[in-house]
Amino acid sequence: PQLSQLAAMRLAHGWSQRDAAGEWCRRWPDDLKTFKNFSYWERWPAPSGYSQSLAVLTRLAELYQCAVADLVAGVGDFRYLDKHHRATEHREPPRDEPSTRSASLQPYLTILDDIAASTQRWADAVATRTSHCRQQLADVLRPLPAPVEDQSAALHEP
Repeated sequence: PQLSQLAAMRLAHGWSQRDAAGEWCRRWPDDLKTFKNFSYWERWPAPSGYSQSLAVLTRLAELYQCAVADLVAGVGDFRYLDKHHRATEHREPPRDEPSTRSASLQPYLTILDDIAASTQRWADAVATRTSHCRQQLADVLRPLPAPVEDQSAALHEP
């Protein structure tokens, strides 16, 4: 079975369906969803899947930090039937050949590369912030020097 755009986006974030549902519920507690909702959405347009409303697609795009169009790319794309589109794009109708399938994975790989780069920048920022916080904590926990009065009293003792 071919990976859906929705499943690819979820996997690109490293989330299970349960993780994605948890993130959805955290963001929109008035509209709770379970992993089963994500399973149905990801299986669409297969008969066992459910189509998503524009409102759901909009929230999924926010959740996955992408455009709504990214979530439905390739679904219902009939531009190849338009003679003007064919003339300008030099595209053929989609075929289920290995080379076409490999080419169709390129958008996913690009998305994964972008997410990996973003994740690395985030991890670097977290590491820098963590190091800074540890230094601040070490500074706070460092023993204070004895008060000046105590030191001067110690100097005058017989």
